[in-house]
Amino acid sequence: MATLTRMCAHLKFEKGESVRFISHLDLLRTLERALRRAMVPLAFTQGYSPRPRMTFASALPVGATGAAEMVSVDLEEPMAPLDLARGLNQALPEGLSVVEVEIGRRDKVSPYAKLREAEYWADLESEASEAEIEQALAELLPKTRLPFQRRTKRGVREVDLRPGMFFVGVREPYRPSEANVGLEMLLGIEETKLVKPEEVVAVLAETTGKRIELAGLHRVRLA
Repeated sequence: MATLTRMCAHLKFEKGESVRFISHLDLLRTLERALRRAMVPLAFTQGYSPRPRMTFASALPVGATGAAEMVSVDLEEPMAPLDLARGLNQALPEGLSVVEVEIGRRDKVSPYAKLREAEYWADLESEASEAEIEQALAELLPKTRLPFQRRTKRGVREVDLRPGMFFVGVREPYRPSEANVGLEMLLGIEETKLVKPEEVVAVLAETTGKRIELAGLHRVRLA
C-alpha cells in the first residue's frame, strides 16, 4: 500500500499592538481555534489528547510584536494557499493576520532548522543619551567576548553574547511617545549563538552605569 504523503502549510503572520501582551501559549491556542473555524484539514497528534501538529519558528517574548512570524501546520490533504489565508484571517482576532501561505510536503526535519538570526527594533526608556549608548556600543562591539550571567530554569550560567551579536546600532524609536532611544539589533537564535534583546539592553545599562529599560520590542524578520 502506498504511503500517504502528508502536506504542510507554512504561514507567515503579523502579531500587532492589540495582542502584544498575549503569551506564546495563548497565541498557540488562538491560532488553533482559528484553524478549526476556518475548516483547515489539520493533521493531529496521536494519543488521548490529539492536538494539531504545529511548529513555531521562534517564540516571541510577551509584550513584543512581529512583522513576519512563522509557523508550520501539518495538513491531512492539500488546500489552496489563498483559501487558507482568507479563511484564517476571517477567523483570527484583531491584531493577528496571515500575510503569506505556502503549501508543500512535510519534511522530517523542522522547516525552521536553518534559521540563524532575528532582526529586532527595540525602544528604550533610557537615562543614558543616544550619544552615550553609541559610545557604549563602540566599546562593546570590538570585544571578542562578552560574558553574561543568564538566568535559566536550571539556575544562572555564564554565556558569551558576542558571537550572536551580529549587529547593534542606534535608530529612531518606533514608539517615540513611549521611548527616547531606539536600537536596531540583528541577533543569533541558534542555541550556541542565542542572544536575547533584553540581554543586550542589560549589557548597555551596565556599561553606561545608567538605567536603561526595554520599553517596546518589534521583530522585523527571521532568517
